[in-house]
Amino acid sequence: MPRDFPQPTADEIETLIHAQLHLEGPLLPIFHALQETYGHVPEAAIQPIADALNITRAEVHGVMSFYHDFRKVPAGRALYSSCQSVGPLEGSTCTAVTLYSGQLVAQSEKSVVITLAWVSGWWKVV
Repeated sequence: MPRDFPQPTADEIETLIHAQLHLEGPLLPIFHALQETYGHVPEAAIQPIADALNITRAEVHGVMSFYHDFRKVPAGRALYSSCQSVGPLEGSTCTAVTLYSGQLVAQSEKSVVITLAWVSGWWKVV
């Protein structure tokens, strides 16, 4: 299930950013660390990221907006996602997506039902 995320503080944001700076190409790992911790990439993190990497806010925003998996706000309790080309649903389109007891069930036009579970911040096929 989606969990309740803590509110970010400036010090926590700085700590997460600096923990990734040793990596080659640290921008995406910084986004991943922030989103894993807070459920999104907080607006308050954009300038510290830009400062730490010596790039502009626009460059940070451009990379973040290019990758649709990064969110500016935490996701809601129920998520809708296309299930095209997922295992048994290969080549079909979802006709229904419903949240049941912490599991997301997607039914396709082929009447195949798959179950997705919330694992480490992502919906995974189970």
